[in-house]
Amino acid sequence: MKDDLNNLMQRPVRYWYVDGLTEIGFGLICLVLAAYFFGQAFLPPDSMLFRLLDMGFLFVILGAGWGVGQLINIAKNRLTYPRTGYVAYPATKEYRRWLAGGLGILLGGLLSVLFTGVLSLDWMPTLTGMILAAVITYMGFRIGQLRFFILAFVSLVIGVGLGLARIGNLTGLAVYYTLISLALVVSGALTLYSYIKKTSPPQGDL
Repeated sequence: MKDDLNNLMQRPVRYWYVDGLTEIGFGLICLVLAAYFFGQAFLPPDSMLFRLLDMGFLFVILGAGWGVGQLINIAKNRLTYPRTGYVAYPATKEYRRWLAGGLGILLGGLLSVLFTGVLSLDWMPTLTGMILAAVITYMGFRIGQLRFFILAFVSLVIGVGLGLARIGNLTGLAVYYTLISLALVVSGALTLYSYIKKTSPPQGDL
């Protein structure tokens, strides 16, 4: 009975991730972060662009999150809802869903900027990988999807591997976000491909 109740409660949340678009979206945000840290790693510290990047981290995150959120909604309106219907999520639950993923990326990024700028430790890619792995694992339990546990393991392996490689914080973070973005996009694309093959739009739209 308890398992049936848990499964029933998971269904609305799971539906948001059924098409893989959310993973693709978070992958794009991670790609923006990769570009940000590559810029910080290779731009001259006294350059104007470096200073703008250094001061504009929060705006980069918020702008990327807003833009990707709009793209996800557009894609769902065109691909998901015509096939399997629209689910009106309560505002509190939608808020919690975005909060879990958004806080993980924001926290990882903020800690990265803080520690690279203040303490200059070489294990920031590992810490970031652990934080995102924890967030993705939480989402895996929330929706009961194996692919999220795989992504969490990938995040952990990438983070630990880059920490052991000792290639530096900024370069390590840039490489980490590049690799995890690829993992997220591949996972999302495979899920989307499977979803499209198993569903079809209304006959009038063919």
